[in-house]
Amino acid sequence: MVNLASAFVNMSVLEACIKTGAAYIDTAIHEDPNKVCEDPPWYGNYEWKRKDRCAEKGITAILGAGFDPGVVNAYCAFRGKTPFDTIDTIDIMDVNAGSHGKFFATNFDPEIISGSSRRSGPG
Repeated sequence: MVNLASAFVNMSVLEACIKTGAAYIDTAIHEDPNKVCEDPPWYGNYEWKRKDRCAEKGITAILGAGFDPGVVNAYCAFRGKTPFDTIDTIDIMDVNAGSHGKFFATNFDPEIISGSSRRSGPG
């Protein structure tokens, strides 16, 4: 399962993968929508606590692989291994920070980008 959804749903998706035996990768470590600025190491508060269960089931779980950097780097590495005569540059545009006049935006947490507050529960 390649989970590219909001980090707020990671735990339910990972749990489904553990139950069904599916491999799992996400691009951002789970965040609890009711907590902000948790104590470090914040990445160990949720998914990492499932490590033993994943090992028992033989499930590969790759947590917080990132998007940029992360998935974007993998795309660049793949492109570099294809039969091009030359690659002069690879431009990566991260447009999370406001108006950019482009048709594409990588908004990882749209509720934060739009200025609205985090939800206090499901729904």
